Amino acid sequence: MASKIKIPIKTIKLMKSSVLGDYQGVNKDPEFGAINQFNVQRVNERYNNLIKELKLKEIKKQKILEIGSGSGLFIAYLRKKGIEAYGIEPDKKSYDASKILLRENKLNFNIKNSDGEKIPFKKEFFDVVISFQVIEHTKNPFLVLKESKRVLKKGGHIYFVVPNYHSFWEGHYRIIWFPFFNKFFAKIYVRILGRNASFIDTLQFITPKKIKLWTKELNLKVINLGEENFRKNLCEEKIKEYWSGNKFLGNIIKFIRKFCLDKFMSWLFIKFDFYYPLILVAKKDKT
Repeated sequence: MASKIKIPIKTIKLMKSSVLGDYQGVNKDPEFGAINQFNVQRVNERYNNLIKELKLKEIKKQKILEIGSGSGLFIAYLRKKGIEAYGIEPDKKSYDASKILLRENKLNFNIKNSDGEKIPFKKEFFDVVISFQVIEHTKNPFLVLKESKRVLKKGGHIYFVVPNYHSFWEGHYRIIWFPFFNKFFAKIYVRILGRNASFIDTLQFITPKKIKLWTKELNLKVINLGEENFRKNLCEEKIKEYWSGNKFLGNIIKFIRKFCLDKFMSWLFIKFDFYYPLILVAKKDKT
């Protein structure tokens, strides 16, 4: 279905302008982030994972909000499937790009130019709130989570994919990471690698511990945090694109598999919260 979505040239140009501006000196291949915005395989994978994780049999009856909807491709994908999908996008260029994309495909434009800390929808409006690699860029991730709960119906779900800064991988720079880095040492490290250190200031170093504290405070029931997804990725499935971007890391994973250390390493990483990424699946209490 996503293959039938028309992607206007102007949408691509706006997204490239936005991403290249934000990621200058961060990633060795800054165009990767812009091109990835229109990755149909990634959209399909997100959709299938969403259904699987939330065990949604009647997804067409779900009202969904995407926080940080970017180019609007996933919103268009969901709407093509007959799903009532909405989005919020704080970046003006991305917002304009999504407006062009949805209108080109003759789809209702239900994306608002707004921040996740102040979601412009009434309470208990959505069945599902989703976000993909976004809340680490917000000013206050806890407030985003709190707002997500507010707009969720009772019994509704949150599905957030988030980088784990207690792991050995940093996906924006696409480099090996150190789990106990604070921002001071992180800046020194990326400078040594010849990368843009100021980008560190735009990131929130989210960890499983923080997610657990926030969800407990908000009385959200955590279903999982992505541990099983990590185990499958390390032991069973192909090396993911966010790892394959680093040849050294890709070779380490191949080495682990070759010597049958994958099960032990996955257990070890999960035990000490080193797994990547965090996939927060949480439910709002029906009462």
